[in-house]
Amino acid sequence: MTDASKSGKFDLFYRKGWACLRVFPPAHGGRQVYSEDVENRMKLLGIPRVSARTIRDIIDAATGQAVPLVEWPQGQLLEAAISVDIAEDEMTAYLTIQPPKKGAEPPTLQDIEQQLNNAGVVYGIDRQALKRILAGALYGKPVPVAAGIEPVFGRAHRIQYHFNTNRGKPYLEMDFGRINLKELNFLQS
Repeated sequence: MTDASKSGKFDLFYRKGWACLRVFPPAHGGRQVYSEDVENRMKLLGIPRVSARTIRDIIDAATGQAVPLVEWPQGQLLEAAISVDIAEDEMTAYLTIQPPKKGAEPPTLQDIEQQLNNAGVVYGIDRQALKRILAGALYGKPVPVAAGIEPVFGRAHRIQYHFNTNRGKPYLEMDFGRINLKELNFLQS
């Protein structure tokens, strides 16, 4: 009898429109993953059929990396729902993640950042809070993930002119009330 902890394992999940398969190799003396196990799980989740040869190739490789199997648009119903709520003063953003259903991959950091970007949150994002949410699987409750900088009231400003604002007459008057049209003093250096 083989030890269950040494047996090979597989994950079958939805990711961005595709059904993906990730296979982990068995430890020494452990039971390998069989293609029938994967096919039965696919039937259970309603994933379209894939050739047994394709599944066997992925099992034989057993890299532990997710491999897209087949397009599966219905799998989107299993995805985690990510919602971003912005406070009324628009200075704080809250993130709420509803847990994914069985057969869907948990959200990634890129998924969350994309959702924040779509909501218009681009500044003051607390990346450590995002990582804590993913690591602790904090589902179903709003968590503050971004904060803006409060406005700072400055001092009153004044305008300082670096030219003479009261020019007087804009022309040069000569003897006997005549005006010199060459020296109108319109421009100041």
